[in-house]
Formats: sequence, C-alpha cells, structure tokens
Amino acid sequence: MAWQEVWLYDSPDPNAFAAGPSKNNSMVAVSTGLLQNLSEGEVRTVLAHEMGHVYNGNMFTTTVLAGLMNTFVYFISRMVYRQVAKRNAMLGFAVYFFLQIVLSILAMIPISWWSRRREFSADRFAANTVGKEQ
Repeated sequence: MAWQEVWLYDSPDPNAFAAGPSKNNSMVAVSTGLLQNLSEGEVRTVLAHEMGHVYNGNMFTTTVLAGLMNTFVYFISRMVYRQVAKRNAMLGFAVYFFLQIVLSILAMIPISWWSRRREFSADRFAANTVGKEQ
C-alpha cells in the first residue's frame, strides 16, 4: 500500500524536507515559518520541489551512497592499518586515523556531486509541475 503524507511542524524557521525509505512510503514536512513567510504559489513550488525528491527516490539513493562511501573509507583504512600495524602498532593507529580523515574528505566529492544533482533534479520536477513562473 502506497502512502505519502504532508506534515506540519511548529518552527519559526522557513523550512521543508522530504523523508522516507521509498517513493511509496514517504512524507514531506513543512514548517509553520515557511507557511507564514511565503505566498501560496511559493509554498506550492516548495512542496513540488520536495515531492520531486520523493518521486526521484532521492532519500534512498542518498542514504545508500553515503553508506557505500563510509564502508569504503572504513575497509580501505582497516586494510592499510592491518599491514602497517604488523610492523608498528602505534604507526598503524596513526595511519588508520589519518586515512579515516583523508578518505572521508575524498568521499565527500561523489556525495556532494550527487547532492547537487538531486537538488537540480527536484528543481526541474517542481518547474515542470507548477511552472517556471512561480
């Protein structure tokens, strides 16, 4: 059974977000601050943008991508640590710690690329749904 919901939460900050594990099991949340500060057309556009995330399955793919990147960072660091720690335990720990930091920063490159891509995709969805003039 598919369901999508729109939730309203009390916050003076104008904000909206989509959440959920799949297209058919998701929600969009909107703050009271957003409703108070935007016109009806702007709210409609924001909701269309968030529904674009739902339609494109962005929550799931972003979670999987971040999980894969973190897994690679952990396993590569751990593999190098095992080789270095055979010779020197303290050096192995230092190398492991250093690799965790450097590889985590490098892993942010594909994650950030995907983040920009999904935002542009949600913007395109909103423009196609409510029109470019909103």
